[in-house]
Amino acid sequence: MVAQTDYSQDMRVAQIGQRVDARPSDIVSGAPDEVMPFGLVAVQDAVDPEKVRLPAANSVVVTDDGGTFTAGTISATINGVTVSAAFDTDKATSMAALATAIEALAFIASADYAAGSDTITVVAEAGVGIDTLSVDVSGITGDMTIASYAAALSDTVLGLVQKVSREYGAGRRVINDQVLLTLSGDALTTDDTVDGVINGVALGTVTYATSEAATLQAVANEILAVAGVASAVVSGRTILVSNNPGLAMENASLTVTDDTTASVAPTFAATYSSQNIGVANDAVANLPGETAAIVRKGTLYCKAEETLALGASVYVRVQASGANTQRGALRNDADSGTCVLVSSLRLLGPTVTASDGSSIAAPVEINLP
Repeated sequence: MVAQTDYSQDMRVAQIGQRVDARPSDIVSGAPDEVMPFGLVAVQDAVDPEKVRLPAANSVVVTDDGGTFTAGTISATINGVTVSAAFDTDKATSMAALATAIEALAFIASADYAAGSDTITVVAEAGVGIDTLSVDVSGITGDMTIASYAAALSDTVLGLVQKVSREYGAGRRVINDQVLLTLSGDALTTDDTVDGVINGVALGTVTYATSEAATLQAVANEILAVAGVASAVVSGRTILVSNNPGLAMENASLTVTDDTTASVAPTFAATYSSQNIGVANDAVANLPGETAAIVRKGTLYCKAEETLALGASVYVRVQASGANTQRGALRNDADSGTCVLVSSLRLLGPTVTASDGSSIAAPVEINLP
């Protein structure tokens, strides 16, 4: 063995995911269910306990201000999928109809409206998180507004994702995990319907809805309901569909059927590509298929959204809020119900600028049984 005789004077300080000190640690391994950046909180998958993922809200309570709702339409958007309910008889009946529409989504286990407390409680299926949820009251007649959203985490906190030393560039296989679906030919019309397959899953038939743009958005909503799809973004005559990074995009196709014999139905072409996440040598995350090191007892530099207050409680993001979208990151408060308190975390010292020059690194101790 050759001895090391020289050392860099530019060693990284406060690298997200690195140990803070040399005190003993209790580390377990897990198989990531999604891309897992280092220095974040990880939870145990509720369906497969051998898998780990980032924390996402298991339930959300939506509370309105008790105002009036006498006509119009109310809508809710959950994980990018929008549902709506038209006014029916009275406010309670209409809000219950919205809850029923939410519960009909494949990734929602239940949605219940309680008139006495003016709340809709939305619960996700096991192993699925409610990443985003918003209720839009702009289409109603009345003075009702949404007073608050309160997310809750029932999944088991497993620990903190530690950075591991491995060379990634040659060792990672670049896969096609997104597809661009491009519509060409005649415009979609009232005679057309769209069917398709994403990741081998058949989509529900979409009938023409008001305009070509609205129809494409309805198709995108159907795609978003497919397990493993992270986003489906409409731009002009295209839909860019991205899987959770690391999950291969397979069997993607859309077909237009024209009910008339006088015209030729437009067609969709599929172009596959890779998001190229984590391919660089200096990786910042574990990908699905790799093994993640999860610290249950010990110290780690974790990603924080803001300067954390010494001695204060530590909250963890479980839902996106504005520019703060990284689930598993830390902050000082519940941020309007999108973060939850994790009592097993303690700030060891002041937050500092991370080694990347821009992120905030928080030296944290975790102590789980």
